Amino acid sequence: MTTRNKLKNIAALSFILTAIPVVSAQPVEESSIPLPSAEQRTYLESREGSGTRGPSPVVSTTVEISKVPPDSIFFDEIKSGKAIHQPLQSANELLILLDPKLTGKEIRATLDVHQLDVINSIPQIGAIVVDASRRLGAAAVTSSTSSLSKMKDAPLDVLARDLAKDARFLSVTPNSLISSFALKSAVTPTFALPTPDMATERVDWGIMDSRFDKVWPLMTAPFVVGVIDSGFAPHEDLDTRAGLSGALKPIDHGNHVSGIMCAKHNGIGIKGGLKSCTVVQASASTMLTGGAAPEGGRTSRFVTHFSEYVGTVLDFMEANPTVRVINISLGYNWMPNFNIDPRTQGSEQIRDVVKNQGRIFASVLAYAKRRDIALVMAAGNDSSALNQPLEAQWASPFNYGAMLMAEKDGWANALIVQAHGPDNRRAAFSNISGDVSCPGVDVLSTLASGTGEYGELTGTSMASPYCAAGLVAVLGLRPELKLREAIACIKGGSEKIDGSVAKLNVQHAVSECKK
Repeated sequence: MTTRNKLKNIAALSFILTAIPVVSAQPVEESSIPLPSAEQRTYLESREGSGTRGPSPVVSTTVEISKVPPDSIFFDEIKSGKAIHQPLQSANELLILLDPKLTGKEIRATLDVHQLDVINSIPQIGAIVVDASRRLGAAAVTSSTSSLSKMKDAPLDVLARDLAKDARFLSVTPNSLISSFALKSAVTPTFALPTPDMATERVDWGIMDSRFDKVWPLMTAPFVVGVIDSGFAPHEDLDTRAGLSGALKPIDHGNHVSGIMCAKHNGIGIKGGLKSCTVVQASASTMLTGGAAPEGGRTSRFVTHFSEYVGTVLDFMEANPTVRVINISLGYNWMPNFNIDPRTQGSEQIRDVVKNQGRIFASVLAYAKRRDIALVMAAGNDSSALNQPLEAQWASPFNYGAMLMAEKDGWANALIVQAHGPDNRRAAFSNISGDVSCPGVDVLSTLASGTGEYGELTGTSMASPYCAAGLVAVLGLRPELKLREAIACIKGGSEKIDGSVAKLNVQHAVSECKK
């Protein structure tokens, strides 16, 4: 079964698909990162090549955690004396990026030698998900509890390192579980009480900080924004339409992201970054491991397999050919979920997983670059309890993949977004080494708890939509720019946060940045 048949089963996605009013006719720049041959893709789309199983099962390797930072959504539970079991990866699955020149016959022969069974494929980038149970034999498990320090010796991880020696495999990694970047303040909103100026429409600090208001007079054509998130609800300040079939769950995160981008300029509530903007909403079903409820419990709220998420991003590129910007807000959550700094001694296996999954996502970016699409990614929220902030490359495979592409091609069709507050300083939780910084502290936007409800949330998930909206504005208002040039304009603001990363300045990017 290919990923296209599994869209309604993907969990907890939080990314923004944005169709802009003007599509640039500029030549598309392709990546030097290879993609599968036509023959290989055809095979991986066939019944034989795409495997025999649909979405990943709930069987996972979990790790016991007894300490997390105070801003973790699990802090109160652990403080009460309960250890929690966090899902880390599928118990017996590996994700493999194939040599793009391999034929179907060669793929079959290679997998037979290694005693691996294909259970799913991602044909756009030449990747497969395999069940290693036959190869693992008695070491295969139906469930598991371990510790991060012992994972390097787990049979599946040892097998991944062994298979990586085969030159026909460009990357081999356990099929990790990733979750939305969630601080306490990104889960539970601070409700905005009705005030006189709410009746006359408020402009949140982040809009003015990023200078969206300065280019509103130029926004005469409509914008259409697609948002795939954990859930949505009707709201008086949002123009929406369904992007996929299926019921939508009323969850604040999706509405909040939508409002940052597209809250109506209608005299009530708040104003979003883009004028005349319709949100195309879609929600995937929530896949959880460990039997936890979506709003907390003993596992992360929204969890999906890395392979499922990658396949969904690729399928949406194909299904939405006018979309040119995708915003992503998922990652490993090393500190909030596991209380571990991946840079420390003894965390080599963790860094290897990030590198291998980043290599796979670099292929996703190469596929996107071929279609003239940019991906905007949250830097992550690991840093509040660290003496030295975490580099964003270790927070998610998406960020690491963007770094690899920049090294390979000289530029990446991606933006990694840090968060800052009204004081123009990096937010304590925000990771570093991003491309741009956007407002991410106490951001006011629309909520799902009522048709007229507004509230504040905090996190790099709030910062990333500002940057995505900014890039959309540049591409729409300056169609003469190539994608590479538009990204450079977003990164080119003269004002720096903590003297290191450019602060988003939409006015500069639209009106002053030179080609």
